[in-house]
Amino acid sequence: MEMKGKRQIFLFYAGVFLLHAGFQGVFALVSSLNIKEGLGTTSLSVAFAVSLPVILLTPFLSEVVGIKRFLLLSEIFCLLYVMANSISSYYTLIPAGFLFGFGEAVSWTMILVIGSYFSHKSLKHQFARESLHTGYLFAATQGGRCFSNAIAFLCLFVDRQISNSFQFNRTLNLDVCGTNDCQISNITTANFQQYTPIHKATRYVTIAVFALLLTASLFTHILCIPNYISNQLSDLSKGSSRNLAENGLTAVITPDNYVSADGDLLTKSFEEDAIRKPTDADVKIKAIDLLKMCTKSMVELFLQPKHLLIVLMPVYVGTTMAFVMSELTRSFASCMLGVDKVCICVVIFAATQSLVSLLTGKLSAKYGRNLPFLTGFLVELVTYCFCLTWLPSQDTTALVYVIFLLFGISSGILVSLVNATFGHYLSEQKSLALNFWNLWMNLGYFIQFAISKFACVYVKIYLQIGLLVTSFIGYDFLRGEKIYPLIM
Repeated sequence: MEMKGKRQIFLFYAGVFLLHAGFQGVFALVSSLNIKEGLGTTSLSVAFAVSLPVILLTPFLSEVVGIKRFLLLSEIFCLLYVMANSISSYYTLIPAGFLFGFGEAVSWTMILVIGSYFSHKSLKHQFARESLHTGYLFAATQGGRCFSNAIAFLCLFVDRQISNSFQFNRTLNLDVCGTNDCQISNITTANFQQYTPIHKATRYVTIAVFALLLTASLFTHILCIPNYISNQLSDLSKGSSRNLAENGLTAVITPDNYVSADGDLLTKSFEEDAIRKPTDADVKIKAIDLLKMCTKSMVELFLQPKHLLIVLMPVYVGTTMAFVMSELTRSFASCMLGVDKVCICVVIFAATQSLVSLLTGKLSAKYGRNLPFLTGFLVELVTYCFCLTWLPSQDTTALVYVIFLLFGISSGILVSLVNATFGHYLSEQKSLALNFWNLWMNLGYFIQFAISKFACVYVKIYLQIGLLVTSFIGYDFLRGEKIYPLIM
């Protein structure tokens, strides 16, 4: 591979790193920075409500708008949401939430498509391509999350240190923290300094740093991503033009649907096929026909019994990630330790999740998915029970770090396995299946953020336990056999 190609791949994933470094830090802090009247979680509930129809339309819109322009537009929207957090107001955060919902939904899919484009361009074998892409993507997203929270911790730590008028509130009434946090306005106001920076300038500086990271991501992707990337719907075409022809349509369909900006062949494993950039002579699919095809394929996939049995698993993953980033960060980290410690907790969670995900991949390849699934289920269940029964005191608040560690372990197992399970059981239409996985996970985010200010934390934990058990029952039925005999 030429050095130019290597540089392109490096710059693309560096941009992904900067993208996640730019918005993940704000994402973890938003429920604390905007705690009054639950404004932070309300803006996120709006965002993930908007993301649901956007995800459904992404395959169609990406064909109309173009892959590169779609990603750049999503990054601009994420930038606007981050900047809106400099002022805690309904008039800024709610409209920005609409934009963030669009940007968050689109960016994931576009990053996957562009990453596949670069991996097809550089390597011949499918397994090597997928391994390269997954490894780079994993390192970029999780590394960005850790980096962003390290920056936020530094800013908030300095904020605490330079203040001569504020001493950390070690006499806080812990009875209103943890599972007893119900976001009662008068209690929140009385402990307001636990959740926000002392100096307004600290908030502005923190947001400005994140905005600069997102701006750097935007310009990096402008420079390194080719203007033309083909993204014909491989799940609809099944690798040929025959299925389109049956519908009275013709299009340039290729085995892997990826060509270079110059129309060059990217993989030598399909030399018999003509892989080229579409020309004006090609008969294009009409937008309305493409939309109909997308809708038909998604409805057919949705109604598959296998999909209906495991649909609750990504929903649960979404509610859990939202629970960690909104409830744990606010009710446990901010309330008991102070807002400056939120970032340490999130770094512990993200780093643990990353390491456990890597280990889970190796174990599941050797022993199958059931043993890791059962481990993740038990760790998550025990952690919920501990949160419900723990009576925090001034001497035991450090256990908050342990809670984030445990959730990092369980989510590291479940997130990767649920993704793999969706791709495995719905492999006939894998791309659409993974798009549904994104849809249901975002639905989980929306549900958790939507109920955030209306229910106490202990109520949400009981809901989490119920959803966890129900989702695993569906997986058990899909297997057609009980989990525990396979383990023993």
